[in-house]
This record gives sequence, structure tokens and C-alpha cells, in this order.
Amino acid sequence: MTLKEQIEIVQLHHPGKGETMIRQAINRAQDDFSAKTVMLKATANDTTVVAQRAYTLNQEMLDIYRVELSNEQIPKLIGSIPIGDVDDVAGEGSSGTPLSISDKADKYAWYIDGLSLNIVEKCAATTNYNFQWQTVSTAGIKIRLYYNRKAAQFSANDLTLVSELPTQFHEALTMKVISDLYKLPGETFNLKLASYFDMEYEKQVREGKKYAKRSFQRTGYIQQWDF
Repeated sequence: MTLKEQIEIVQLHHPGKGETMIRQAINRAQDDFSAKTVMLKATANDTTVVAQRAYTLNQEMLDIYRVELSNEQIPKLIGSIPIGDVDDVAGEGSSGTPLSISDKADKYAWYIDGLSLNIVEKCAATTNYNFQWQTVSTAGIKIRLYYNRKAAQFSANDLTLVSELPTQFHEALTMKVISDLYKLPGETFNLKLASYFDMEYEKQVREGKKYAKRSFQRTGYIQQWDF
């Protein structure tokens, strides 16, 4: 279903709403459907930089579920853990000494801070350096992360575009938009119809979750991106 066809369906219920408003609402619906179903998955690649802890993430990323260094999965840090800097930490004296650990799963870890992926390594605590984790001291280690992502946004210039979500769920996007517009004050304000289309949309979300689970188990569909 093209963007033009989706807009026309919405306009059957909301004839006074323009293309721009509906397109923006469809983009929001895609974001919502993508987040609830985690249907679209991708990978991103980078390399470590000495003394750099944070790597900026693309805003299309919903959540990261796996990080690898040189093709080895590393664990995620949970909770508040004191972390130093490999070059120096104010008030702590010299930086810690990186531990000689060959297994990357034991030496490195990752966590999310805002819109950044943070990668750290274990270090030996000293009298003047009390941290057990610090920024990475080795450059050029290949980073690969696996994440759930949003569907690509519709642009304003091409009504022939088609959502990259599976075709059987395109109608769900129009249901979400129709419902949202029925909630707005104006001639088409109707909470009863809004509730009906909300329920129809949520049915499609449940089907989308089932589809995503089956697809991930059977094919592991991954789209590769750089970040």
C-alpha cells in the first residue's frame, strides 16, 4: 500500500485533513508499531578509539540487545557502576592498568547512557585508582551491535513510497492514524470511533509481535547500518 493510498483511506474518515498532517501521523504510527512489535532488526559497525567511552547512536535505534567486539559477545553492565577514564581521572592519580584477559566477554562490557553506547574494559585497582572499569585502552577493535529499529520515515516529496513494514500490517498504520485524528477536537471528534479503531490497531500489534517472533527465530532478518 503506497503512502498515497494510505492517505486516501484516512481522508475517507477525515476529509478535512491534509496530506502533510496525515503523512506525519503515519510516521508516528510507524514508530509506535515498530517499538511495540520490534519487527525490524539491524546491525551497526564501528571500531574502538583509545580513551573514548561513548559512541553516538543513530536515532532510528529503538533498543540494543547484543554487542560484540571482534565477533565475541560482551556483557551489559546493569546499575550504577563507578567507571574511570583510561587517560586519567581527576583526583585519582594515574589510570588503572588494563587486565590481561584474552576472553573479550570477561574483559569488556557495555551500557547505554542517553543516546550513546558506552564500552569499557576491566582494569586493576591501585591505591590511587579505585575503579574496576575504565574506558578502552586499545584502538581498532571491531564493534558490532544488534538492535531493534524504527521503520524509515516517509518523506514529503514522494507519495508512491511504501512502508518497509510487511504489507499485511500497512492497514494497521491507517487504523492508528484514523483513531488518533478522531480524538482531536473538531468536526470529526468521536471517542467511540477512536476507541474502535484503537482496538483494531492493537489486534494488529499483537499479530505483529507474533510475526516478529516467528521471523526472528526462522530467518534472523538483519539489516546492516553504520553508526
